[in-house]
Amino acid sequence: MKKKIGFDLLIPLVAVAVFTLFNLLSFYRMAESRIYDLLLHIKPDDLAIAEVGVWPWGRNIMADGLILMKEFGAKYAVFDIEYVDKSPLGVNADILTEEIPELFTEEFSAINQNVSDLFSALQAGSISLRDAEEYVQDLSDLTETSQSILLEKVAEIARDNDKYLGQAARVFENSFFTVTMLGDEDETIPEELKSYVLKEIALDRVRVESELSMVYPDIRPAIQPVIEGAKGAGFPNVVIDDDGVRRRIDLISKYKDWYFLQLAFRPLLDWLGNPEVLIMQVI
Repeated sequence: MKKKIGFDLLIPLVAVAVFTLFNLLSFYRMAESRIYDLLLHIKPDDLAIAEVGVWPWGRNIMADGLILMKEFGAKYAVFDIEYVDKSPLGVNADILTEEIPELFTEEFSAINQNVSDLFSALQAGSISLRDAEEYVQDLSDLTETSQSILLEKVAEIARDNDKYLGQAARVFENSFFTVTMLGDEDETIPEELKSYVLKEIALDRVRVESELSMVYPDIRPAIQPVIEGAKGAGFPNVVIDDDGVRRRIDLISKYKDWYFLQLAFRPLLDWLGNPEVLIMQVI
């Protein structure tokens, strides 16, 4: 027993000694710096919040950020944010400030021109009062057409920011969102959403040699308009011990017969080419 304990202590001591020696070598320090340069942790500060003007940031801001990151060549985006509720409708500023004024000017100018032409024709005697009724009806039809065009365009001002974020995630290609493991069943989560996640998000290459001790009774994924644009998703759950201290993070969790990876581990698996995941007991 003492030999086993001594051997168990020897492994971490040797590992610490080896990496301490590596830190003395310049090539190792340079390689480590290059690896860190590949990772960008986006954490909004007071200045960033002040620039936008609201907190938390709307999903349209996140969507625009994804598009910008795509243009800069970013490979992966991981959202440690649980988008589990619908967001309020946003405003499409381009339509509101550019297209709407232009369209209103165009349609009302056409109406004014038609009215002016009708009265000018009546005044000049080109159209008799008896025939004017037909032209008035045509004018009424044209006005209703303009009304329909304007109402249709006004409806485009309201933007579904959830769908917008999902579309941006699809354009970015490698976006990862959350599927939270729940300790109790939640009947408010749509079955359609669960079915989609189990089919498209859960791991499909798992070999089990030793089952997990914990099986979660339910999951809470990001809402469907968002997660439909994702490359994948993982759980953000962190294990908290009875004394309130976080000492470890599970890398894989099970819901019924399906397996999910930890949120940061899932894109890593994708980066490695999505190899088979082996679950086994290590003594």
